[in-house]
Amino acid sequence: YIHNYLGKNKKKYPEVTFVKSKDGKSVDMFTDLRNQIAHYEQVNDYDGYREIGEKIPPLVIRTLVKVINDVICESMQDVKKKL
Repeated sequence: YIHNYLGKNKKKYPEVTFVKSKDGKSVDMFTDLRNQIAHYEQVNDYDGYREIGEKIPPLVIRTLVKVINDVICESMQDVKKKL
């Protein structure tokens, strides 16, 4: 859901980048990060898992929180409209 939301709202979040995944699809930076973390989990590479966690900059975390907050607020507005 977040990936689709970001695709539709690129202008709202200029700090969000999109990259090509291994299968050639365009994914947002959060999906790419999640995929990297999941890979380390699957292969039980705890050093890689820890290293990637240490490399996540505060800007990425702030941006993710902003996006999640906006998605929740917009969803709540949609719920209120239906009531």
